[in-house]
Amino acid sequence: VTQNGRHVSDTFTLRRSNEKPTFCLCGDDHRRACSGGLRACLPVVRDNASPLEFREWAPHSEMIEDRYGIHIPARGAAMRPDAILMPLNGFDEAGYRLGYGGGYFDRSLAALSPRPQAVGVGFELARVPSIRPQAHDLPMDFIVTESGIFQVEAGRLQPRNMR
Repeated sequence: VTQNGRHVSDTFTLRRSNEKPTFCLCGDDHRRACSGGLRACLPVVRDNASPLEFREWAPHSEMIEDRYGIHIPARGAAMRPDAILMPLNGFDEAGYRLGYGGGYFDRSLAALSPRPQAVGVGFELARVPSIRPQAHDLPMDFIVTESGIFQVEAGRLQPRNMR
C-alpha cells in the first residue's frame, strides 16, 4: 500500500468480535518486512477523548491487555505510522468504515499530519450501500476483503489489481 512509508500500524482485534483479524506482521512476515526497513507499531488507547498512541512492536515485545481486552505493547517507542491497518465491522461504497463507535481511529487520522494511509480490512459480507457517515467520520484510502483490494477514488470504491 505504501511504497515510501516505513512505519505500519497493525491491530489486534477484540477477542469476542466478528472483526477480520488485521494482524499480519508476525513471525516470518515480520522478519521479511523488517529486513526491508519496515517497523511495526500497535495502537494504544490513552483515554477516550484523545487520538491513539502508536507504540513500536516486535515479536519479542512484552504485551499486556488493555481495558478492552486488546493486547498492546507494555512499552515501546511512540511512532507516527505511515499506514494504519484497521478492522472493519462494516464499510460502505464510499469507503467509510464502521467500527465500535469510539471514534479512536477517526480522531487519530485527523490528528496526524501528514495523514497516514488508512487501510480497512474486513469481510465482503460487511459491505453496505451507506453507513450514513457523520461529520467526524473519515473515509479509508483502501479497503481489503477476501474479494480484493479497493481504492477510494472520487468517493467510490474502485477495484485495484495489485500484481
